[in-house]
Amino acid sequence: MHELKPYKPLYKIYAAILIAVIILLVSFFIVPDYLKIKTLDTEINNLTQTLEIQLKLGPLYHQISARADLEKVSSLNVPSKGWLDRAQIINISKIFQDLADKNDLECLKSNPDVDTLSGDAEIMLTHIVLTGKFEQFRQFLFDITRLDYLDSFEEIRCISEQTGKKYMLKIWISIK
Repeated sequence: MHELKPYKPLYKIYAAILIAVIILLVSFFIVPDYLKIKTLDTEINNLTQTLEIQLKLGPLYHQISARADLEKVSSLNVPSKGWLDRAQIINISKIFQDLADKNDLECLKSNPDVDTLSGDAEIMLTHIVLTGKFEQFRQFLFDITRLDYLDSFEEIRCISEQTGKKYMLKIWISIK
């Protein structure tokens, strides 16, 4: 007959399984939460330091802003966006000639670039060549910026010659 072996409890196996479960729970739930809390603590400390700095500098900022009179700051008036009618493109040379005459400049050339007028183009390139003194040219630039159909400047070149200064402009005009 078979002899029955005495029953030995499997304490070691149960203890190993229990320890493995505890290690898994700690590594999947407690450690990530601890790391997340540590990161949040660091962020809180950084924000607290930033708040303290802002609280210290706030009165200084308000004092400086109260002293600054923002209404007295001058700026260039920006004209409203407009268009030059296609029928008036013929007069563009005359417009720039009149502006040059107004500012005591000589307009050597003022003509639109025909290649930019193809199809339903909404902007047109214009070449302008002037001669005269720089002070008058500067005033000419201020006057030209007041034109509501001026889109942008592409190029402004100043060349010194024996006869005086020569100014070459490439500007874009909005057309409709």
